Amino acid sequence: MPATPAISFLVCTRNRAEVARECVRRLLSSPREDIEVVVRDNCSTDETLELLRRIEDPRLKVYAAPENQGTISFFEIAKLASGRIVTWLSDEDDFQFEHLDAVLAGFDGNANCNVLFGSILVGAARRVRLTVEPDAFTIVV
Repeated sequence: MPATPAISFLVCTRNRAEVARECVRRLLSSPREDIEVVVRDNCSTDETLELLRRIEDPRLKVYAAPENQGTISFFEIAKLASGRIVTWLSDEDDFQFEHLDAVLAGFDGNANCNVLFGSILVGAARRVRLTVEPDAFTIVV
């Protein structure tokens, strides 16, 4: 993995062991070495933390919140990211890696870009999938 990943995928979870594990597995199924997956468990009482810690991949970082912090976890996890670009995913979301280059180019081609919006598609089993057309971004500077 490069010293600074191109992108950090941030996933907060609580008491969703199988859902969180499958989300992480989908993200790590990418052959890209320039990604980082950061998961913050918000004091699960099930086996979420144990299942996530069993996944061996240098691109994965798993953290446990010191207490149930609710939505504060979404702010706290951002402090743990090391990627040039950061994106938050729900533990039930999919990310379409074939579009990652277009996402990265959206930032690289716009030096003042702070936020990039794309499109989402809610598909089978209510999975949220990012769908990107190279010119379909809203760029916020």
